[in-house]
Amino acid sequence: MMFRKNQTGIAFLCGVALITAAFVLVGCDNGTTGPNPEDQLDSDPGTIDWGTIDFNAVSDWGSTTDTTVIGTARGDFVPPTDKISETVIGNFYADAALEYAKQTWGEPVDFALTNGGYTGVQHEGRGGGIPAGDIALNTVNSAVKSDGLYLISVSGADIKYGFERFFHHFGTNSPTEIANVSKAVSYTISADKTGITEFKLNGVAIDLTDTTKKYRVCTLSFLANVSGDRTPFYQRDIDPVDKGIAFSAAVAMYIKAYGTIDPADHGLGRVSGSLD
Repeated sequence: MMFRKNQTGIAFLCGVALITAAFVLVGCDNGTTGPNPEDQLDSDPGTIDWGTIDFNAVSDWGSTTDTTVIGTARGDFVPPTDKISETVIGNFYADAALEYAKQTWGEPVDFALTNGGYTGVQHEGRGGGIPAGDIALNTVNSAVKSDGLYLISVSGADIKYGFERFFHHFGTNSPTEIANVSKAVSYTISADKTGITEFKLNGVAIDLTDTTKKYRVCTLSFLANVSGDRTPFYQRDIDPVDKGIAFSAAVAMYIKAYGTIDPADHGLGRVSGSLD
């Protein structure tokens, strides 16, 4: 009798195991299914409660001499070799700035935007990248330009106008620089490499002829300047607002909040087409 009772118990446990396995393989969405069009273009580092982070632990988030370790990089964020290619480090800067804005501004922000040159490729003493391992505050502030962080409001028509100027300043024939965008944004460069044919936010195409609906964008002071004829939104009505912090400091705070950053979370694929 004892043997038969154990045998029944074993059979029961095996049955439960088989049912559980079938549920996991067939009936459970474990995040490995094919992505929907509106999904993020790369992985998600997860959600962090910024209210639990002691940002007062650092007295000057813009310091280029403070060697306080603020986080860890799982891989190298490699500095770019040109201004005309999408880069992981450019995507990372945009993602970090957008997260900072959403967490601290207390108002809606749709996406972040920087220019290819912002990664520091053409600036002496900047653009060194962020190597794998412990990240010191001064490493971030030496790699990232210290332009101010701004909020601007742009229409679909403004986006088209600005990107055309990104790609070809002053109507020159040679490509100038790409636009870095944050997650949930994708765009397609036209075949003649002078503008964009499509721009999507959260998988939804924005009307690039519309001048009325505005999108709130986190960007840097250079792009928010509407009086400089070398800027993409020159003489456009984008209502720039100075948010009173350096872009580099916002990136540093993002690293502090998340603790660990990974190049895989900011992968390529937001830009279709090329300026090469």
